[in-house]
Amino acid sequence: MDYDERGFLSYDAAKHTKHPVELLIERGKRTVAAIEARLAAVNSLQAAVADYKAAYGMAPPRGFDAWFKYTQSAKTVGAASMLSMAQKPFVQYLSIPAPELRRRIENERDKEPMFALEFVPNGEGDYGTECDGEPDWFPEDYHKRGRGRVKVRGPLAWKFRCNNTLSLLLPVLKHLPDEFFTMSPPVTIVFNTDDGPRGQVHHDFQTRAESMGKVLKTWSPQQLEAAENAMRWTTGWQWACPEDSPLKRAEVDIVLNDAPLHQTSVNRKDFVADYNMAMDVCYNPELRELQSAALLDIRFANVPLTPYVSQCRTLRNSDIVGVPLDGAWDETQFIPWTEKKPMVFWRGTATGVFHDLRHPWHKSQRERLHVFANNMSDAQVPVLVDAGTGVKTAHFRVKDMTARWFDIGLAGGPVQCDEADGSCARLAQAFKWREYVNKEESVANKFVIDVDGNAWSSRFRRLLSSNNVVLKASMYPEWLSHLLVPWYHYVPIRADYADIYDIMAFFEGAPDGSSKGRDDLAQDIAAQALHLTKTRWRDEDMASFMLLMMLEYWRMVHDDREAGSFRLGRMPADV
Repeated sequence: MDYDERGFLSYDAAKHTKHPVELLIERGKRTVAAIEARLAAVNSLQAAVADYKAAYGMAPPRGFDAWFKYTQSAKTVGAASMLSMAQKPFVQYLSIPAPELRRRIENERDKEPMFALEFVPNGEGDYGTECDGEPDWFPEDYHKRGRGRVKVRGPLAWKFRCNNTLSLLLPVLKHLPDEFFTMSPPVTIVFNTDDGPRGQVHHDFQTRAESMGKVLKTWSPQQLEAAENAMRWTTGWQWACPEDSPLKRAEVDIVLNDAPLHQTSVNRKDFVADYNMAMDVCYNPELRELQSAALLDIRFANVPLTPYVSQCRTLRNSDIVGVPLDGAWDETQFIPWTEKKPMVFWRGTATGVFHDLRHPWHKSQRERLHVFANNMSDAQVPVLVDAGTGVKTAHFRVKDMTARWFDIGLAGGPVQCDEADGSCARLAQAFKWREYVNKEESVANKFVIDVDGNAWSSRFRRLLSSNNVVLKASMYPEWLSHLLVPWYHYVPIRADYADIYDIMAFFEGAPDGSSKGRDDLAQDIAAQALHLTKTRWRDEDMASFMLLMMLEYWRMVHDDREAGSFRLGRMPADV
């Protein structure tokens, strides 16, 4: 299947005899079959090491055998190639000498909004962190347990996100090698509790750093200082993009030729084929007009690499990421598919951007979604339908599709706004605000939308587990992105939402009832999403990702990265 450099499949009536959504669903099934075959093939430590080397071009980190043993006992994914978010962010950091990285970690650990976990021998950690003999740890156990393997430090220690991380990690730390807890100085991981990422570097710097890190070479102090000084006082996404990328080219055109950013429209039938490419601002410059993460990109300064673990990152940030745990344990009522309403549902607050005179908040994703889905215009737009004689384009009134398909709106009134400059008042008047609803009301619909807020969406797992079809638009890849297959587990949508009419007409039929939809395929996607949350997004799966990430972190701060790498045939004492 051909798709363009932006990650989109463009419908061509001369080339495609099937609806593009059907083609993408078929591709999703083939992708899942290939993934399952790869996972089945990684059935030994030797195969797991070969899988890692083939994917990343380097040896896995020390302790990889312990991680693989855990994956087998917990029945989690043993192919590290499918967990690239636990590995790829580290490669450029390996170009910086470990003592310098430890110095940077030390400088960050006591700053807002950080907390740090310092790993020590069992019995030498903080009171309340003992967990080796227990299957679970909860925040209230802080008052009951003895000393474990962790010292908790920093301004956000023992707060909400810190406690969530401890709840996930403390029960599984015993699966890491003993050497992890006896390093001098101790392995210390700093966690950033901000909603969003903090790091960004020049693409040229990243490319060079990754080529060095992959072969465990490091900058000299003079080289590193010069390379990082070259990034000072530079801001904007264009610096993080390859030279031949559309955004980089667009920057030249804007400056030299006063050219506008690339824009898509409802008349062009583009569907997301490669979700990672479609969320990449370098290859989709129009995201700077559509997503709060890319609005006002002058805010995004290029800064020296600092190895904290953030909640999320875009493809062009330099942050290391863990598993974000907000909402990870939310449960909802199961409602059979046939009892659900054939509507697209969304409620949410106006997060994602600060509303003041300086920010173009009307372009942010949540505000635009409200406007799009409450449009009662008489204007007619082209929609792809299949009336049984092949795919054709028909025209329908916007207001008819709005009434037929959408139950979507901002709820609760203005938030994150400037009272003094009048922005809160303008925000209050800009929309017809809805009432909040409970989770059960959202799962009563066959289709739900998931869009970013201040950063990644914490509701995604819950929505996938609710027997709905999740229509998703985001700039933040998930920790298990390679296991989450678009058009199989969820439906990726364009950032401008213009494909939703075509998608709904495919699943539900034409809005005037002139053609039938593929409700059966929608039901399959909902069931497949639910199955994924029960088999690939459990506590054990999240813990496995975190353990692998921690081993990569261990190698990164190891003075001898060669000794910090895993080699088959070496006994742990010889590593």
